[in-house]
Amino acid sequence: MEEKKDNSLIYIIGGVAGALLGVAVAHVLLKSSDADEKPLQITPQKGVQIGLHTANFIRGLLSLIHKA
Repeated sequence: MEEKKDNSLIYIIGGVAGALLGVAVAHVLLKSSDADEKPLQITPQKGVQIGLHTANFIRGLLSLIHKA
């Protein structure tokens, strides 16, 4: 009988890495808006574009992992 793997460490590392990446992106966005002296304005259309680009990026990463 096969033993079931405990993947909780992988989930924890992935969650922490994702959170840190999100905070870093938010920091860069806010710093660039401060440098331009304009408030950060993300329209709903830009939000959808960002979400789609993020999903495509993740899909690309996953396809690299599955090919290896």
